[in-house]
Amino acid sequence: YRRYLGIVYLGSLNINQEMVRGGYAWVYRRYNDDSTMIELETKAKETKQGLWHHENPTPPWKFRKNQREDNDN
Repeated sequence: YRRYLGIVYLGSLNINQEMVRGGYAWVYRRYNDDSTMIELETKAKETKQGLWHHENPTPPWKFRKNQREDNDN
């Protein structure tokens, strides 16, 4: 898809980790090599942070697919 993946910092604060910690982002497991991210996501799920407070949150890849299908109709 020619997407750029990166880590965003604000000073020394890793924004990617903060987003996952707060339950505002999913870990992109296909390209993730940071076990901390998985731990942060697991803890966010266990404590129902952010999107994880929903019983069945929609993964971004499914959301995008649904959007494409809706636009095709």
